[in-house]
Amino acid sequence: MERRDLNRRMSSKAARENTVYDDLVRSLDDVPAVLDRLDCGLRGLPVQDRPRRRVLMATEELSVNAFMHGGACANCPVRVRLECDARSYLVQISFDGSAFDPTDTSAAGEQDPLTMGGNGLLLVQNLVDEIAYRREGETNLVSMSGLI
Repeated sequence: MERRDLNRRMSSKAARENTVYDDLVRSLDDVPAVLDRLDCGLRGLPVQDRPRRRVLMATEELSVNAFMHGGACANCPVRVRLECDARSYLVQISFDGSAFDPTDTSAAGEQDPLTMGGNGLLLVQNLVDEIAYRREGETNLVSMSGLI
């Protein structure tokens, strides 16, 4: 799926009609429960195991990063939406806060090798087929897509 197709799909009415999961992450403590509910939603679809696990891992990483680096909080939670059709999925993660572009990996891997962190965004880019970012006003919008 080309980036312009992903951006078109991000805002299309047809995509919104295929939403099968929509949830809010209000804190880091909420992440496991939201991922469990997302997993249940994915298991109810014809999604193979490998893409399902990749979606969950990428969603977890981006949700945690939204709180750790993007300014998400209880008053400005992270919204996780899953849209599917017979061949592909689209996960949208949105939150208000400081600009946080997970497609910009220029600083990735610069952490001290003895500490955790620094490679999550590289991991996300390798887990999904396509990732896109845009900012609308104060809102960060991240979309990940791939084949199921």
